[in-house]
Amino acid sequence: MTPLRVIRVVVIVLCAAGITGMIVASVAGNNNGVVITIGGFIVLAAIVLMTVNTVTVHERIDAFETEQRLRSQQRPSERSVGDHVLRYDEAPGEAREE
Repeated sequence: MTPLRVIRVVVIVLCAAGITGMIVASVAGNNNGVVITIGGFIVLAAIVLMTVNTVTVHERIDAFETEQRLRSQQRPSERSVGDHVLRYDEAPGEAREE
């Protein structure tokens, strides 16, 4: 089992146990402090899960790959702005749009 899968399983178990603990604490003694504390642990576990998923994503978004492919196909004297390609002439400060 990979470390990422272990973290995901632990967080899911903590969330399930936390929901059960909130129900039991609410019914048994109606102790708001315990319920809020358990809820805080659930929120912390969810934040850890979101952080781990964000940090460990290995796939790139298609838009980034498309932009990188377009940039590699352009000549150094060209620069794209939106749907337009600007070509720079020899004279400084002059650019013509195609």
